[in-house]
Amino acid sequence: MQVPPGTVSLVAEQTYQTFPSGLSAPQAFKIRPPALTAVTVTTPTDTSVKFEGDGYTGSTVE
Repeated sequence: MQVPPGTVSLVAEQTYQTFPSGLSAPQAFKIRPPALTAVTVTTPTDTSVKFEGDGYTGSTVE
């Protein structure tokens, strides 16, 4: 199973000797994106920092 980054709600069901258990209650998960690689950090001026590299649309740095 592949789940995209973000908040998702998942349920589970197990089968034992051909008998399904029924669905579990929904459980919320916050899926983190994979760690960034090849990020370049520069300081163009004394009061600014610039991050460059592959990332996700709409992502922010805090």
